[in-house]
Amino acid sequence: MRVLTRYARPDRTWQRPASWTPIRSTMGWCDAPFTANYNRPINLPWHGSHEVLLRHDALYDRIIVLDWNITCRVHGRGSAIFFHQARVTGAKLQPTEGCIALPPQTMRKLVPILERLERLVVV
Repeated sequence: MRVLTRYARPDRTWQRPASWTPIRSTMGWCDAPFTANYNRPINLPWHGSHEVLLRHDALYDRIIVLDWNITCRVHGRGSAIFFHQARVTGAKLQPTEGCIALPPQTMRKLVPILERLERLVVV
């Protein structure tokens, strides 16, 4: 999948690469399938179903938006697939709702590589 956008929280302790878009409190992602903004970034507040990008936990400290059903949207094919940090409980990674998630320490190590990627192959 093509890498479309890279987002990062500017208020966390790690360095945000310059090319990554800072996440603001007004940023969200529409996941309501039968709206004009389906599978698109939106400004909050928003009336329909959506994800908030500035979360209290660390899951979306870094987000890479992959081109899943974005360039050529098909309603019902699924909303965005984000590449982001995983929720870890004890030593166990928790499942996502369709995204690709890695442990925080792995994500930190990959940031320099992710900075340069144009495509991400998911196997």
